[in-house]
Amino acid sequence: EAPVIDWDGSADAPILPGEQVILDVNKLAEGKSYCSTGSVVSSPSQKLLAYTVDFKGEETYQLFVVDLESGEIVDHDEKLDVDSGARFGADDSTVFYLKMDDAHRPFQVYRRRI
Repeated sequence: EAPVIDWDGSADAPILPGEQVILDVNKLAEGKSYCSTGSVVSSPSQKLLAYTVDFKGEETYQLFVVDLESGEIVDHDEKLDVDSGARFGADDSTVFYLKMDDAHRPFQVYRRRI
């Protein structure tokens, strides 16, 4: 028999006990006419979160790395346009992402040190 979940239906209430929000896309979208996330991945230690987000609707994403404990952005370069994919390496110090060519196709994998 499945457990009964007592959720009040509000946006602020967790659906399951102990659940927490680690990325609030509505907050990311505040003041923007468009917002779409691509990859959302946690680091091997689960202390960092890397995500890509498109604020223009052109399928061109920006890469962010956030410290999950403090909520602070620990890495972001607003001049860096990437494809939607991102992955951590073997530890928390490296993120891999794809750059796009002139035709807007992913074509090179880059490594970024955090």
